[in-house]
Amino acid sequence: MSGVGEGAAGRRGRRLFLGGALVFAVMVLPACADFVEVRNPMELESGEVDPVEDAEMFSRSAFQTFVEAFGNVSVHGAWFTNEAWVGDSFPTRNEFGLRRVTETNSEHEVENWRALHRALSQAQAVIRALEEVPGIPLARGYLTAGWSILLMAETFCQGTIPRDERTPGPPLSTSELAAEAVLRLEEAEALAREQGDGAEAEEMAWAARVGRARAHLLAGEENEARALALEVPEDFRFELPHTDDPDQRRRLGNRMWEFSDQRPSLVTPPHVRDHADSGDPRVPYRDMERSAQDGELRFFRQEKFPGWGAPSLLTSGLEARYVAVEAGGDAGEMRAWVNERRALGGEDPLGEALDGGSLLHAFFVQKGLDHWLEGKRMGDLRRHGDDLPWMWPPGDGFYKPILGVVGGQTCWPVPAAERWNNPYWD
Repeated sequence: MSGVGEGAAGRRGRRLFLGGALVFAVMVLPACADFVEVRNPMELESGEVDPVEDAEMFSRSAFQTFVEAFGNVSVHGAWFTNEAWVGDSFPTRNEFGLRRVTETNSEHEVENWRALHRALSQAQAVIRALEEVPGIPLARGYLTAGWSILLMAETFCQGTIPRDERTPGPPLSTSELAAEAVLRLEEAEALAREQGDGAEAEEMAWAARVGRARAHLLAGEENEARALALEVPEDFRFELPHTDDPDQRRRLGNRMWEFSDQRPSLVTPPHVRDHADSGDPRVPYRDMERSAQDGELRFFRQEKFPGWGAPSLLTSGLEARYVAVEAGGDAGEMRAWVNERRALGGEDPLGEALDGGSLLHAFFVQKGLDHWLEGKRMGDLRRHGDDLPWMWPPGDGFYKPILGVVGGQTCWPVPAAERWNNPYWD
């Protein structure tokens, strides 16, 4: 990264063309209810964008694109990993519950693949524009890019990192994507920590740290994952803001609530309801006493995110502790941690004899309850496959019998449109 020797006038001479996808009429700013107005959002000239004066706005814009993509991926991931049942009539959505997602699934291409790549492309454009202007906006650009790649690595069987706004990159494996995520998150943390003791900078630094640990764990690098995770404060939380703006709900609102209210198709499944009915406060739901959108499943609505403006949780000290315990692989530590979490739900402690796969199963039951609907189970599924609790074994009948049997996918296919149009793909 370049230094800061160039003067302000020289930096202002460099102009940024981010493309129409990055600019929109209003956007939400974390920690405040105000909006930023863009004068002519559909036809922004490159000469009108100042990488110094506009850095904050455009880095937040890219981050908000990631927030939107995170919501999409979390909803589809909840259906795919059986955190929620698909109470929707659309075949494109039922494919996720069936774990038989096709390469030609149009919703999958737009809501997941394109959404993540849009966030990543915008973040990388911000990084290019601000590479000589270190500060929070540049750190936010790296944080956005790193987390976008991490989600891609956890959810897709392969991924790509665009070279620029118009040029795709070659296909990368899960481990290659994880390594790329780590590089950007390392930069995000370093830049954030250079800013001093500000609350926002500190939160960004810890969010980058947990993301790095999660990426190392995905890549099978347990020692690195544990060392990073153990340093994260227990009370740390990094929330993604949402706003209830009727004109911008798709971009600014909580996506879990959209499928809980506007289109009631995120159904709380019986294995989650059993814990809630036994007194576990971590998985609140409500029987709406009517059918879901598909007219087939009864609609049990999640109450964890009770509104368009309810924040999502990207990561936390609690997640870091789960990463550290899993990466450590010590049965005694894992049993103690599981018993601590079981106590929250009023469950008795595990016996000392429980070990091996049974202990790991109990561990992921508690993680599933603690992080219900938080977009974390796709990574767990990639590492542990069908041994993950709550998963339907391949070949079992679907909870909508007319749709057939459950498939065995543990990651999402790259959309056919990407394969057809990316010159790097065979």
